[in-house]
Amino acid sequence: MSFDIGKILFATDLSLSAGKAARAAASLASRMDASITVLHVIPLPTEEISAGLGDNDEDLARSWQAYMDKGLASTRKAMEQRIKKTMEEACQEVGAEGVTIAGYIMDTGNPVEKIVQRAEKGGFDLVVMGTHGHTDIDRTRLGSVAAGVVRRCPKSVLVVRLSP
Repeated sequence: MSFDIGKILFATDLSLSAGKAARAAASLASRMDASITVLHVIPLPTEEISAGLGDNDEDLARSWQAYMDKGLASTRKAMEQRIKKTMEEACQEVGAEGVTIAGYIMDTGNPVEKIVQRAEKGGFDLVVMGTHGHTDIDRTRLGSVAAGVVRRCPKSVLVVRLSP
């Protein structure tokens, strides 16, 4: 039985653990002659706000989405540049400068849902992502996004833990 990896989806939240996961994705891609697609999902609180108000007010949801889209448009370019720089540095650090970065995707919504959808629809062989804990209790378990992706994604998932 072989485990061929040709396409890697690297999901990043721009955290320290995501930087470590970027190095792992680059190293794997270099060794397996695979390409990497980088995904960053910006969580939107639209559903939570509507639910908190006791209903699913579609007008409120649309208004909130328009407000968020306007704000995100101004920061999207800076986020894309940071993600590209992180990947370039990760590739250099692990000696994987020749790795193919197939694309950078910025998406909005529920991170678990978006990562799983992209992994399925994009035909990826592996999802790579980082996880970290904010408290001593969190350090004993996966982060909520990583845990959700591991539970729901039909593709293999490599979770890279940020060392203490």
